[in-house]
Parts: sequence; C-alpha cells; structure tokens
Amino acid sequence: MALSHYGFCLKDNRARRFHGLDSSTSGWHDLTRSYRNFLGFGMSEELQSMTLEKRRKRLRFRAWHRGTKELDLLFGKFVDRSLEDLDETQMDQIEELLSLPDPLVYQWLTKKAIPPPEYDSDLLKRMIHFIHEGKSP
Repeated sequence: MALSHYGFCLKDNRARRFHGLDSSTSGWHDLTRSYRNFLGFGMSEELQSMTLEKRRKRLRFRAWHRGTKELDLLFGKFVDRSLEDLDETQMDQIEELLSLPDPLVYQWLTKKAIPPPEYDSDLLKRMIHFIHEGKSP
C-alpha cells in the first residue's frame, strides 16, 4: 500500500470499506477534504482572508497548544515575546514549524540535531538563540 499525504492511498479499498464509502460517491471526496484540512492543506485561503490581528491571536494559541508541553513552553514563550515584531514571512515560517512533528522540531531547538537547509532560516536561528540565551537577538 502506497502512502500519500493523506496517510493512506486513496485507491486503497480497505480504507474505503472502513469508512463505508465508494470512490465514486461525493462522501469519499468530503472525507478526503476533511483529512486535508486536518493535516493543514488548503489553509492558504483562510490565511489570506485573516486580518493581521486574528492571525497573531491564532499563532499565539497554536504556539501554546502545539502538542508536547516542552514545545508548548519553547514556542509559547518565543511567540509571546516576539510576535509583534514578526512580519508576514516570519509568521509563515512559524506556522510551517508548527506543522512539523514535535520530536523533529524539539531536536532542532535543543541543538541535538541540525535542521535541513529548507528549514534553517533566520527565524529558527533566532528561536534557538532565544531558547538558549533567554532573550531575542
């Protein structure tokens, strides 16, 4: 069975039978759309329509309710301290970091692993500095 970004192959009959759906029904498409929304796909329309203030509130909430308590503290304190100074590109970067798996981000922030080049941004370096020095550079 090949995995897709939904977590299972859309052509997998077991998944269809489990949900009682056939690929020809509109219910199957509704189910995959809800999986996409749950995983964070298709959020760009929402983000474009949000005002800056609503987006900051949403980011603050997500930073404090991320999953593990350790990352809640690391992200939450950083966002509380520097959210007002972030531009839209940096807020995009934080949202991207929030969508990544907890163990991976935790290793980067605690310097136990080096982030890959696509995630090694100035914002991530700023977060790491904040966590280890207790202040923003």
